[in-house]
Amino acid sequence: MHLFGEEEVQRMEILAIQEPEVYGFGDAGSLMTTYSQALGGNFHVLLRPTLVGDGEDGKPRVCFYVNKKIDPKTWSVKHHSRDLSTLTVRTALGAMDIHNVYVPSKVGVALADRARVSAAIRESLTVLRAALHRGHLGRQVVVGDFNLHHPLWPTCRQARLQDADADELIGISGDHGLELLTERGMVTYDGNVFGHDVESTIDLTWASTALAERIVRCDAQRRWLFAADHLPVLTELDLRWDAAPIRELKNWKETDWDTWGTSVAQTAWPKNINTQPDVDAAVQYFLDALNDASQGTVPIIKLCQRSKPGYTADLKPLRQQVNQARRWARSGGPADVERFRRIRHELGRETHIENASRRRQKTFRASGDCPSGRGREERHNQRTRRHCKPTASSIPPLLARQKY
Repeated sequence: MHLFGEEEVQRMEILAIQEPEVYGFGDAGSLMTTYSQALGGNFHVLLRPTLVGDGEDGKPRVCFYVNKKIDPKTWSVKHHSRDLSTLTVRTALGAMDIHNVYVPSKVGVALADRARVSAAIRESLTVLRAALHRGHLGRQVVVGDFNLHHPLWPTCRQARLQDADADELIGISGDHGLELLTERGMVTYDGNVFGHDVESTIDLTWASTALAERIVRCDAQRRWLFAADHLPVLTELDLRWDAAPIRELKNWKETDWDTWGTSVAQTAWPKNINTQPDVDAAVQYFLDALNDASQGTVPIIKLCQRSKPGYTADLKPLRQQVNQARRWARSGGPADVERFRRIRHELGRETHIENASRRRQKTFRASGDCPSGRGREERHNQRTRRHCKPTASSIPPLLARQKY
């Protein structure tokens, strides 16, 4: 989870993950990755729909996370298989495809299972070739954990092995005009295999020539993740995308009702409504009048991808204190760190209370109850009658004669 706790990762536009952790979720027995919790809800989770009943062989091994600051109308995803998903994003150059690939590894596979794994590798590469063929020509990126060795990408100090399937991968890249962005010898795997420390280059990034010319950097970020053998790879391209639009909502709770009522009262309402067209015109006139009266009397709330439903105006000063305490805690002593933790806990508690209040109000509106003292008393009486055993004084006379 250290990777998703990094502030730089939180600001990334797109995250492509291989071998995500997926767990059972929901009454329908669907699967979901828990990484979305660490990302603070700032990303759309694009995981191949899978049921728990499909077993381990059905779990997806690739996953996309798309930052909510990108306009959701400008991207779409297609899950070709459990080992390949394609994200199509509209940019200033036009639509581009990002293929997220996982190729099974042969390391540690029993002799009896090698034929099955080899077939799975060939299937993954075949699906990749088909996805590239259907993609946007000249605007494609391929990232993934290929688990294939070839002298083209390691250096002399690494194991210079060559897998037969690596030639197929090189053929696919050549047929579709892809260039290898991964620098030769860049360590993307640093782990222990059969008791030996191994460094290799098996996580690769390919791109079409038009996109390769816009490469800013493509390098491994060891500082982001220390607990895993695969190192995160940061690929940055000089591209522009459409930002998510800011939604505007009317804050009716803060309405100046006196001014609003005066504006509505001064409206000249239509008369002589006799036909169906007259009714339709009158209703539209009524709606326009209410909308005109709200101009200047109802405050506007702007919602962006960073907006939080629990952060009300009352919590804004506390939010500012948390941000200030966080800055002090980064370079301060233990007392500053403890103060930051205490204030952050208080903000979380107050936000939880605010969200609970919002949920109660929503429940009141849905059930038709009134959150007044009289309404609370009536609900209390209902709960008492439901949970208490009937007594002789509370049983109607007609039922008191019956046996319980």
